[in-house]
Amino acid sequence: MGGIALFGRKSCIEEVAHTTKGRYRRNLIALQVILWCSKPYSVAYSTSSPKKTIMTDNGKPLIIFCHGSGDTGYGAKHWIQSLIPASEYQQFRWLFPSAKKIPYQLSGGAVSSVWYDRVGGFAPSFPEQIATIESSADQLMALIDDQVTQGVSPLMISIGGFSMGGAIALQTAARWHARNQGTLLGGVFGLSCYLNDNSKVWTLIGSPTFQWPRVFMAHGASDDFILSQWGQTTWNRLERAGVKGSFRLVPRMHHDMTSSEILQLLEFLTSDADKKEDCTTLEKE
Repeated sequence: MGGIALFGRKSCIEEVAHTTKGRYRRNLIALQVILWCSKPYSVAYSTSSPKKTIMTDNGKPLIIFCHGSGDTGYGAKHWIQSLIPASEYQQFRWLFPSAKKIPYQLSGGAVSSVWYDRVGGFAPSFPEQIATIESSADQLMALIDDQVTQGVSPLMISIGGFSMGGAIALQTAARWHARNQGTLLGGVFGLSCYLNDNSKVWTLIGSPTFQWPRVFMAHGASDDFILSQWGQTTWNRLERAGVKGSFRLVPRMHHDMTSSEILQLLEFLTSDADKKEDCTTLEKE
């Protein structure tokens, strides 16, 4: 998606790798025009200085939302704002960081805004490209640490994202909690995402003293790009390691986000931490 926010089922890179459906391409062009012509929001995202996104109301829960591959923080922000009422959006503070641009091997080495590289394919059986994951995890942990330094309680901070953004959020949360044992973030979430079979996360959470906040995961049951069974397998491994939370399948949803999914995420993040969450099914609009 370059420097322009593009919404839809997949990021620009992922869509080119997966399909060239004419309807999707027409939608991307229309949305590009809308975004170029629209006025900026009152709180703009700056890739060079994440601190500029910080709002003055520190009493609200903070959500750090990580975009999918090829997108930007600006794009993710507009996508979320298009899915939920302004009244719901304004109940939270939001940060939408952008990934640093790196060569992405699944796009022939083209430089793109991705949180980490992939080699070989998307399947969880391919090994993680650990150096690129560590770099992005360090970037996001620094963002969390900056908020804590400013006086924000870790319990007021949740981190998550969509697709690759959800995966890097899980990676970041594992590393942050391993480094800050005894201190929990408010929540972690991953939408339409998964972890690789050899992920470092599995080693980190294997410690008997490791603690996680509750985790919300959701996945489109009809996702033919990032398969729902990959997300389900990731959740099953997290649950076996003692992670509490919820995995939800969205019927008929492909690689996308829906209004009901995001609203249920927000409800999850603000619900009683002691409430038992079972594996349930989301209703799709």
